[in-house]
Amino acid sequence: MDLKINKSDEVGKDMRYVIGAVAVILGLVQLFYTRKAMANLQVRGDKNTSPFVIYGYWSSFVVGAILIIFGVGFALQTM
Repeated sequence: MDLKINKSDEVGKDMRYVIGAVAVILGLVQLFYTRKAMANLQVRGDKNTSPFVIYGYWSSFVVGAILIIFGVGFALQTM
């Protein structure tokens, strides 16, 4: 059996790289802004700051990490 790679397979492979790169970039941006917001809270936070804000930062960090892991895994998957 002779299996030929058609052009649509190459396009799909290229799209995997693009989607993976976009997910990694979004994850890095998410982590950057989470870190920036936490630094802002440390400087400007006071007794009126909600104690639950740290849970929001934690979930933001988790979303950023998941995006990075998804992006790397999606870009490096083999078919």
